[in-house]
Amino acid sequence: MTTRSPRPVPRVKWHMLRRRKSDAAFLRENLTAALRSGAACEVDLAFTADGHALCIHDRMLDRETNGHGRVSETARAAVELLRQRAPDGAVLDSAPLFLDEVVARVRSENVQLSALVQLDVKARADTLTQTALRRFGSLLESRTNVFIASAYE
Repeated sequence: MTTRSPRPVPRVKWHMLRRRKSDAAFLRENLTAALRSGAACEVDLAFTADGHALCIHDRMLDRETNGHGRVSETARAAVELLRQRAPDGAVLDSAPLFLDEVVARVRSENVQLSALVQLDVKARADTLTQTALRRFGSLLESRTNVFIASAYE
């Protein structure tokens, strides 16, 4: 009699951390729910003027927050004062999410599943500063198995 290995259970991926299409992108509560359920998470990243990775799909702040202008021209402190927008444009009470918060949540939930969080860097390699690259690397170094990253050229 042959013993069969259990088949892997297909995972659901939450695009832009949305549980439902009506959810705002990158909500903290959706991150926690996804990690606890074992769902794969897709997180888009753009870098602020001072090299912090912000969870945002667009390179502009206008559609997903109540801010204006390019993420790359805005410091983290200014982004932290903004509020997220719902898909219908309504301003929410929640501030935009940063990668360091995602990593902290992965640690606190003790996530062990490989490639559970997909990071989609929305910046070309030649636009990333050394500060941004160092910060990105140091954030992920202890949890590299949980994250998988993709980027433009």
